[in-house]
Amino acid sequence: MAGWAVVVGIILRLIISRIWAGHGRTPMEVMAAGFIAGDALYSFFSSLLISSVKK
Repeated sequence: MAGWAVVVGIILRLIISRIWAGHGRTPMEVMAAGFIAGDALYSFFSSLLISSVKK
């Protein structure tokens, strides 16, 4: 599933770069950083919850 997300992300980046050129780069990078941070937080708290339930 993650492979498809990468492919979709690359395609979206190409489309955004062609439509908005330089103006779309900053919002695109901020959104990508938000996705990465959200995924990291989700993984951390998910593992924390699972470890606390198993005790």
